Order: sequence, then C-alpha cells, then structure tokens
Amino acid sequence: MANTHIGFPTETVIVFIALAIGAIAIDLFMHRSDKAITLKNAIFWSLFWVVIAMVFAVFLYLHHGSEVASLFITGYVLEKVLSVDNLFLMMAIFSWFSVPNHYRHRILYWGVIGAIVFRGIFVAIGTGLLSLGPCVELIFAFVVAWSAVMMLKQRDDDEIEDYSQHLAYRLVKRFFPIWPKISGNAFLLTQKEVDLELSKPENQNIKVGRVTKAAYYATPLMLCVAIIELSDVMFAFDSVPAIIAVSREPLIVYSAMMFAILGLRTLYFVLEALKQYLVYLEKAVIVLLFFVAGKLALNATDHLWHHGYTISTNISLWVILAVLAIGVLASVIFPKRITNDTHLLIITLSRGFTITDLSRSHRDIYNGSAFYESDANAHLVPLAIIQNHLGYHPMPSNDIGLNHHILALNASLFAHDDSFVQPNYLLICHQ
Repeated sequence: MANTHIGFPTETVIVFIALAIGAIAIDLFMHRSDKAITLKNAIFWSLFWVVIAMVFAVFLYLHHGSEVASLFITGYVLEKVLSVDNLFLMMAIFSWFSVPNHYRHRILYWGVIGAIVFRGIFVAIGTGLLSLGPCVELIFAFVVAWSAVMMLKQRDDDEIEDYSQHLAYRLVKRFFPIWPKISGNAFLLTQKEVDLELSKPENQNIKVGRVTKAAYYATPLMLCVAIIELSDVMFAFDSVPAIIAVSREPLIVYSAMMFAILGLRTLYFVLEALKQYLVYLEKAVIVLLFFVAGKLALNATDHLWHHGYTISTNISLWVILAVLAIGVLASVIFPKRITNDTHLLIITLSRGFTITDLSRSHRDIYNGSAFYESDANAHLVPLAIIQNHLGYHPMPSNDIGLNHHILALNASLFAHDDSFVQPNYLLICHQ
C-alpha cells in the first residue's frame, strides 16, 4: 500500500470541489426533464465523467507527482468496476417495481447523492481505523473476501428477492402509508393528491386513503430510493476497504470514489443496454474483490512479519484493467444464448393493464437470455415463473403494483395441440 502523503492542500481541494460541482450542474441541467436516456446519450455522458476525472488526475500529476496521480487513477478504476454489481442490483430493483425508464435517472440521482454521503462517512472512519494497526487491514481483507464469497453464492442462488420484505421498505411503510401506483415523478403524495387519484374510475378498487387519512403517502418511487440508499450503505462496507487497499490518503480515496460514483447514473443506462452481452462482467468483479482482499492481507502481514511481499500501485492498476478486459472479452467470445428448445408466446396487453406482479416475481427476468427489455413496455418472463406465481388465475391486489388491473391468465391460453408448441417463455408487451 502506498503511503504518499499529500494531506488536504487548499488548491487541490478547491479544484476537486469546483470540478465536481460544475460537472454536476451541467449534467443536471442537461437531464432536467423526465425523458428516457438513450444508449448514445448515456455513452456520451459516461465519457464526459471519465474526462472530468482524468482532468483532475492531470492536475494531481502536475502538482503532486506521478505517484499520486497513479494512486487516484487506480482507485478510480477500481471503484468504477466494483460499482457494476451495485448497478445490476438497481436494475433488479427497478424491474421489481416496474419503474418506467424515463423516471429511472431521477431515482439514480438520489442514489448517487446517498452514495457520495455514505462513502465520505466510511472513508473517514476507515482511514481513521487504519491508524490502530495492521490488524485492521486484516479485518478489511476479511470483509472484502466475504463480500466476494457472498456474490458467488448469489450468482448460484435462484431464490427470488422480495423487496417488500426489505428493511428500507418496511421503514418507509412504518412512517408513510403506501400509494400503490407510480404518480408521475412524485416520491410523496399529499392527501389532496391521493383524493384526486381515488376519484378516477380506474382506481375505484384501491382502498388506501379512503378511510384513514394521512399527510403524505409514499409512492413506489420513494420505496425504490429508500432501498437503493440502504443498499449503498451495504456496498460501502466492501467498496471503501477495497479503495483503502490502494491508498490511505483520505483525499485520494474520496476523490477517486467521488468521480467514479458521479458517473454511475449514466453508466447504469449503458450497462442496462449491454447487460445481455456483458454476462461475465460480474464474475470479473468477484475476481477483483478476491485480488483486493489478497492485497490487503499482504500489506497487513508485511507490517506484522516483514516478509517483504507487497503489490505496487502500478501492478494493481494493470491487474484491474486486465481482469476487466478479460471479463468483457469472455462475454463477447462466449455469449449466453437461449437454447434451441425455447419457444416464445407473445402477449400484447392493451393500455392500462400491467404485469407488475409478473416481472417482480423473478429477480432477473432476462435470465441469461439473448432478449432485452428495450423499454418499460416489454418483458421476457419464464413461463414457469408465471405458472408458480399466478397458477393461471388472477391475483388479489396488494400494495405495490398497479393493482386496479392484473393480467388474468387462463389455462386454455396455454393448451396446445399438434400444431401448437407449448411455450416456455412469454414476451409480454404493452401497446
């Protein structure tokens, strides 16, 4: 681990803050409306944030030398790669709540802000704890390695994540009644707004707000934000120790994490569009977590027993880039495809109907297939999930989805004769 000390030089801090705030202001202004972000736009703004980070790296190189700049770039790349799993989790959350694409960037802003705050707290605590001795590094190494093991187990676990049981969901529900429908870009609705919604014919079966009144009601977007914010705290547990493995300097660590996190919102839309191609990217993240755990363990044991084995900053950077490149190349060379025995049944729903309860019944509705949800209006759902979840019968409404209309599946829909192939996937589309 590099011990290059720079402290908090005034000029460097000012440049860091000015670059971050200036870039945020530009990004917010350009994405102020509720419009779906296209892949082309997402790639452009992802590159924009990379350029901003490299501008700061050049400043560090000119004012503090190549070693400091190298530490910053290594920390930046590592945080960017480790954030991939966080973004995949956000995709699952959005899918579960059936959040339309044009609202996702608004939720991601709050997720990014939460990540910035929590990372700052954890960086301050983590760098402070390192002063207690090398045993703290061993603890950090264990935390990072444990995170990698948990990711491996999750990849092999097909259990469906039920976000209605998430701690953040339950906390929000304790303080606010839940309005089950997405209402524009609102996170909270007043009683007056709920009364207006209840007066609409399509909401006649919704009971929330009719008897017991409340000042505010939480919408599904609010639940998304709460779950994402709490998830940011959990990801900080392995992310911060991983970056501290690169440098103990708080300014280097936090600035690297800050610039990496600020670009996550647009990187999300890039990964979402390319998810079905980058099937081994998460495995590359797991490999990097084990590498970081090993680096932390080597640093700690070197301080304890002076064996002389450490991993330099430059080697760390090349390892990170190599693992990332291998993950991408493996995804291109060995793509996952739908097998030949997969048959699709396409169902088109008229406007006003929903498959919220279908899509959220599976953590990853694409499930390694070559199909992709280009927008919120198309879902690829394994038939087995629908059979188990609905039993071919309408489901009672609950407090999450658009519960005034639920897709009613009938057994006769799937009856087949000699001329009809029994489907095992449904591609369900909204008109």
